[in-house]
Order: sequence, then C-alpha cells, then structure tokens
Amino acid sequence: MFFRLVGLLPIPTALVRWGVRRAVALFVYGPGVVADPEFLTTAIRSVPDMAAVAARGQDAARYAREHPAGHIDLVVTCPVLVVHGTKDRIIPMSAARALHAMLPGSEFVALPAVGHCPQLDVPDEVCRLLLGFPRTDSKQADVAS
Repeated sequence: MFFRLVGLLPIPTALVRWGVRRAVALFVYGPGVVADPEFLTTAIRSVPDMAAVAARGQDAARYAREHPAGHIDLVVTCPVLVVHGTKDRIIPMSAARALHAMLPGSEFVALPAVGHCPQLDVPDEVCRLLLGFPRTDSKQADVAS
C-alpha cells in the first residue's frame, strides 16, 4: 500500500531525477565515493517518474525481506566465488556469508572499502579474482583481500 501511494505523488521530474541521483550515489556507492557518471545517467533514465520510484522501492522491500531459509533447497554443482564489499549498504555481509556457508567448497572474498557494486568500484580487483578462480591450491576457505 505504501509504494502504491508513493507512485501517486505529484513530484516534478527534475526533483525525481535529483533524488534518484542522490539515492544511487549514496546507497550503491556509499558516502565519500565518487559515483560513476555513466552509471548514474543509466539509473536516472531507468527511474523517470514516481511510479518507477515506487516500483523500485517495492522490489527493494521484497529483496530486503529475504528469509534465511530462502535458499535451503539450493543445489549448485559448479565452483562458486562469493564476492562482497564491506561497505555494501544494500545487502548485509551476513547474507553473503550465509550464502557462502550454504555452498560447500565455495570461496568468499570480502573486499574492504567497497560498496554494493564491486565490479564498478574495483573492476581490476574483481577481474583478478575471476581470472584466478577457481583457486587451484587446496585451501578453499574464506579469503579476505
């Protein structure tokens, strides 16, 4: 009901764009991090009005309520690398660690001072991790960079 009402608010387009820019910069990148201008432009175009803001808010609320047992029947037969930014303000570190714990043999890497989009914040580091994956040594435990 809340998001349905949000979608009806008569907010001028310029103010919606300003709000989307601020929200994406803050929640995806975090305070003090310069957001990628191209990514911001794409985000602003994808949320042109309050109806789109309401739809994204409703989606975010659904994702935030993910139940810990939500992946209980998950079966993965390939190598898995779980990469998570320590400054992610959207998905808690505990969710990434829980996923790692549910996937025997998976590797977990916590990237310090990185937000919700490691591939945008530190693309070279993410490429290095992917190119070195799966690790060939016998140690498949948590890896903290």
